Amino acid sequence: MNILNKFRRITSSGDFIAEIDGLRFIAISLVVMFHSQGLVVNNAGYILTDSPQDYWLLSKIFENGWQGVELFFVISGFILGLPFARQRILGLKPVKLKSYFLRRITRLEPPYIIAMTIFFFIQVLFGRRLFFELLPGLLTSLGYVHNFFLPGKLLITGVAWTLEIEVQFYILAPVLSAIFMLPTIYRRISLLVLISFFTIFNHYIDCGFVSIHIFISYFLSGFLLADLYLEKKKVNLNRFLSIIAGIALLAVMVYVNYKVSAMGGLLFTFSITGFYYLVLHDPFWKKIFSLPLITTIGGMCYTIYLIHSPIVSFMIGFSVSGFYRISDSYFPNIIINIIVFYSIVLIISSMFFLLIEKPCMDKYWPQKLYQRFKRIFAG
Repeated sequence: MNILNKFRRITSSGDFIAEIDGLRFIAISLVVMFHSQGLVVNNAGYILTDSPQDYWLLSKIFENGWQGVELFFVISGFILGLPFARQRILGLKPVKLKSYFLRRITRLEPPYIIAMTIFFFIQVLFGRRLFFELLPGLLTSLGYVHNFFLPGKLLITGVAWTLEIEVQFYILAPVLSAIFMLPTIYRRISLLVLISFFTIFNHYIDCGFVSIHIFISYFLSGFLLADLYLEKKKVNLNRFLSIIAGIALLAVMVYVNYKVSAMGGLLFTFSITGFYYLVLHDPFWKKIFSLPLITTIGGMCYTIYLIHSPIVSFMIGFSVSGFYRISDSYFPNIIINIIVFYSIVLIISSMFFLLIEKPCMDKYWPQKLYQRFKRIFAG
């Protein structure tokens, strides 16, 4: 497993929760599979004798795979909420806001800027888009304002809009974390009410623009999980019931399209919360989601998320999927294409992760880089 250690994330606090990276693996896999289905269904270059609807479970996984984004939002709520919860519930060291915001910038911005710039020039050089046609999309995305100024217009990568939602949450998290100052029972009831309210509100009310208000219930679910996590309680289910409960919750997360109904939205949101709670507190699920290979891939999810969509577009543009035809049936073709595609994504992501993202996980990298340049120019 030594080779996997090279790809292990570095946390600024040193508090590594392995199962969280395992949950990231589920989220990124759903998103990748959702995008990769187009390789076979929409761009195969040949006629299939059947369709995704002939494979009910597989069809549901692909059809609702875009909801992996919401799984990420819950994880973000948990990770960013945990330090504030420790401060306000347990009385531990306060979160320094200057360090908090600086860490978000030094950790996340360099990989984002580099990836967006690379894919911008790739699209221009390969004639996909004209320079000045795509430039507004690059500038607004780098400023995290694309959703406001160019909604529905060209994105450098199709997933960039979600990162704008994440940034809005980073800014609001210190304010929202004031809820941890409430007494336990009032705090948890308030979180449950707010999660339910925003889930129902966003189903019936369309404000006409995309922002954090649409997804706030998922971030607040992460806050609730952070609150419960501090109790350090284990789930006292026997192994059989634990497995059944976990599979049932996971099935709901995959099957339910939360946009269909308000009840579906509530069911989807609380199934995520329940499943994450199980993974964080149940020994069986904690062990499963702490497996080294799963946590390694999950730990690279930011890189994979950033670059997988342009890779899909590149492969589709050059009709790569047509090379992996093994039959006229949907099922074997989709399986082999996903294996090939995911392998290519992981190889490229591993290089980007080691070269770009992992160095940025060292919170002292700006100082180290400054000292290096200082020695070079000093002769």
